[in-house]
Amino acid sequence: MIQSRRTTHSASDSKLLLYVPAMDCANEEREIRQLLKGVVAESALHFHLSNRQIEVQVDPRQIDKIIQPIRKAGFEVQS
Repeated sequence: MIQSRRTTHSASDSKLLLYVPAMDCANEEREIRQLLKGVVAESALHFHLSNRQIEVQVDPRQIDKIIQPIRKAGFEVQS
């Protein structure tokens, strides 16, 4: 089955690459997705578990709103 995703990224959005050393399985991905629900569109998140990275399409002014909840949950985040 093929699913299409609608993206609603603005022209001012840029790609942010976050390194999360402790994120290495689907459970952590699910937890981080839940943390960011309502903060950033799900279609703007791309998880790369093998590299422990999250790629986010985001307005640069909103970066702290993405990083803070992840850190508050106890994950180290490097950008």
